[in-house]
Amino acid sequence: SGGADEAPDPFKTPVANLCPNATWAAGYYIGELMPLKPEQYRSAVVVGDDTNVRDGAGFESRTVLTLDRNAPVTIVGEAWDSGCNQWMQVQINSKRHWMNGNTLRLGS
Repeated sequence: SGGADEAPDPFKTPVANLCPNATWAAGYYIGELMPLKPEQYRSAVVVGDDTNVRDGAGFESRTVLTLDRNAPVTIVGEAWDSGCNQWMQVQINSKRHWMNGNTLRLGS
């Protein structure tokens, strides 16, 4: 292992190295949960119809439910995938799931 032709493991790649726009993610790796403290939790609403809620941070993760437009969720963490997609860990009815960041709008 360690040959020159091997692709780097994205889960050992710092987010900031791969996704320079994610400046607040310094010190975290691709796929790593960046948990929020309870006082940092944010209210958000779903922006699309039949929006997928997944069991992991990534488009390949299994869809566990779908939410309608304007459904409320609480953001409790985030992660980034190797395609520089932001994933939000959301709490819905005391369970934690994942949603693509582009599917949510922060509440007031």
